[in-house]
Amino acid sequence: MCKYSKYGDVPNEEKSFDGLDSAIYDVDVGSTYTIYGQSIFKGKLKYLIDPQDNSRPNWYPAELFDIVDGSPGRGWEFQYFPRDAKGDLGALWGYRELVRDVEHFNNLADREEAALLAFARQKAVRPA
Repeated sequence: MCKYSKYGDVPNEEKSFDGLDSAIYDVDVGSTYTIYGQSIFKGKLKYLIDPQDNSRPNWYPAELFDIVDGSPGRGWEFQYFPRDAKGDLGALWGYRELVRDVEHFNNLADREEAALLAFARQKAVRPA
């Protein structure tokens, strides 16, 4: 469940990112979102969420949310990346393509059509 849409509203003791106080996210306080993946990127936990329900997900700082149901997604996998093996990416949890293909991770951020279609297929398997 979203508890903050502005990073500046996150209490200082909960913040893990520096320099994001002016960031405003396209999530609604009080709304519940499905997490389709989790990453540790540059040592910070982020959630893969599709807040507009349009199969165009983004990664959001974990501290914007409270977990309502902590059960992992059906068929989720995990991958740990030793320091410097994959640059800033430390770990991934989520659907098969996300975890096994780091290019898919990058291509989602770049809005590549094939990655967005793969995400949409996974979303259909695990609806919100």
